[in-house]
Amino acid sequence: MNVILNSTSIEPNITLFNQWVMLIAFLTFIVLAFKEAFTPLIKFDRKTTRDSIATNSAAFIFNNIVLSLFKVSSLFYIAQEFSYLGFLSEMENEFEKWIIAFLCYDLAIYAWHRYSHFNETLWRLHKIHHSDRSFNVTTGFRFHMFDIFLETLYKCLLIMILGVDALLILSIELVHQVFIFFHHSNLKFNFEQKSI
Repeated sequence: MNVILNSTSIEPNITLFNQWVMLIAFLTFIVLAFKEAFTPLIKFDRKTTRDSIATNSAAFIFNNIVLSLFKVSSLFYIAQEFSYLGFLSEMENEFEKWIIAFLCYDLAIYAWHRYSHFNETLWRLHKIHHSDRSFNVTTGFRFHMFDIFLETLYKCLLIMILGVDALLILSIELVHQVFIFFHHSNLKFNFEQKSI
């Protein structure tokens, strides 16, 4: 009886967590976009920036809204159904497991990203992300739909290998999305020198 109560109470917690994830990612995007509007590292002409934002926003509308339904639901489903298979599945869901899972997941995503730069087929898809003429926070939205699709399949396999649950995967994806926004923002910091 106690197990049933605990398992049924997980869904509202995950729903609430998803809402917080979306809010934090949205606020991160807004803060970075606002900051780069007033203190950009590189000042692009208005037309280039406007075209970039329009293209990247259109990519977001299609890829990140339509395909995110596939991506998030796939990652969530795989984590819920197959998390018992991976090498971290026996660990308690505590701080150590979260750190190990985050580091392994992040390293694997980095390896995928590097491989997509060197594999000719993957590069044809991934180079769309690098074709933005005005580097700004919306560049983090600029991905080919098949690039997202293949990365999602890779992440599903990764989740099975790691053996982590849905809450942990959603947390890692949130941190990953926040860093994507930050890495692609056109920000100037006083302690940095422009190298371009």
